Amino acid sequence: MRRFSLLLSTSALLSTLIGCGTSESGGIAGTAAPPAERAVTLRLQPKEGETHTYDATMKMTLGAGEQEMGLDVKMEVVRDVTKVEPGKFTIKESARNVEVSGTGMLGAMAEQMKNNLQSSTATRVYDERNKMIEGDDGAAAAAGAGNFTAIYPEKPVKAGDTWSDTLSAQGTDIKVNYKAEGIEQIAGKDAMKITMDFEPDNAMKFKGPLTFWVDVESGIPHRAEGTITGEQQGQTIKIELSMRKK
Repeated sequence: MRRFSLLLSTSALLSTLIGCGTSESGGIAGTAAPPAERAVTLRLQPKEGETHTYDATMKMTLGAGEQEMGLDVKMEVVRDVTKVEPGKFTIKESARNVEVSGTGMLGAMAEQMKNNLQSSTATRVYDERNKMIEGDDGAAAAAGAGNFTAIYPEKPVKAGDTWSDTLSAQGTDIKVNYKAEGIEQIAGKDAMKITMDFEPDNAMKFKGPLTFWVDVESGIPHRAEGTITGEQQGQTIKIELSMRKK
């Protein structure tokens, strides 16, 4: 049960780290960009009634050697924009077509986790910088459903610019650093590629990076992927994440 608790608490923390936590935004440091690279202002601008669906996977490994156990999760993440108000957006997040398998002690808990994910929803309110300002936490939220994105900077950014945020989850503050890598084309649209990593001295000993692609026009995330390693409650942990908009 200790390791199952570790699994749930780590997933909930990652949910915050990947884009729904409270934050304190730092300044932006810029470097020279190619002439063709323009600065863009990233702002979340969904429309009421929109639904965004993602294929998501999470592979988690706990421990090492004879003590190693793993969990594989595949699902569709559904984000319904239920209300749009000036400067804030209410989004209902849920998971469907969930598949969960595991090894070791986690294997015995896979069916329970699958049922929890499929029966749970989370309703959250985000501001224009994609920071959660109100919300609840169901099982879908604990698994990080719908949160594979970054908190956006206050000022326009171009390739090479950086900013920082301090995220808070379950009483733990972790500073993360973002970097704009430049604009790429996804499905014929401009998307800002952003990398995120953790301050080396963070309490969870997390190391990244994670990479996000955010639609420049709407602020809606297209993709996210990466591998996180760390340590919690004396256990080593490795989490491989991927999420792609359908």
